[in-house]
Amino acid sequence: MRPISLNNSDTLDHGSYDLMKQKELEVAMALVLLSERVPPELRILIESFNGTDILLVMEKILKKSDLDRNQNRLSFGVDKVKNQFLITKEEIDKVNQPGGLQVTVIQPCLEITPKVVELRKRTKNGRYFEFVLTGNWFQIAQNKMNRLQTNDKVTLWSFRKGSDLCFALVKA
Repeated sequence: MRPISLNNSDTLDHGSYDLMKQKELEVAMALVLLSERVPPELRILIESFNGTDILLVMEKILKKSDLDRNQNRLSFGVDKVKNQFLITKEEIDKVNQPGGLQVTVIQPCLEITPKVVELRKRTKNGRYFEFVLTGNWFQIAQNKMNRLQTNDKVTLWSFRKGSDLCFALVKA
């Protein structure tokens, strides 16, 4: 097999690589491009936390409901997910259970909140799936240092600390 070259003049030898390998290459190249958009101070913090595999999960404009004490959750539709961040069967199973998956979150103020937030998947209107960060989400939403308000644009990044899934929320 001929190794893959990423020079503009080269193409994949489709006789040697099946479509799955081509798709894996496209995903890897996309991840390299996305990783360049990670805010530098966040990348430094994640790396100092021994975090790896940074991926953009979603971007959204905060709604009033995302900051509501009674709702206590940040929601984002499955259709808004930019990159697959759940990688193990255990993670997928846990997000579908009532207790959800406990995750560490780096807040916009760069404070690390260890495993007090839960990631869950829920059905909305009986036909649409969305992810929600809940548990102690309201503490993050109301942390004065984060200055989160309705109509703020935020990005949610995932990363790994060992095998644990973690998130970082960035106010854009």
